[in-house]
Amino acid sequence: MSQPPFDVAVAHRWFAVEFNNRAWDLVEKTDRTADEAVEIAVGDEGDGGDVF
Repeated sequence: MSQPPFDVAVAHRWFAVEFNNRAWDLVEKTDRTADEAVEIAVGDEGDGGDVF
């Protein structure tokens, strides 16, 4: 497997922070949509595909 053209550890940290912040924004939101509630439960895959 070839090395990606970016620092994997830096990318991992960036995504972890971004997804954590998004989850907390949604948890604190009092008027969540049904889609946002699902996003909290399973995360947002971004491709609309099945989670399971």
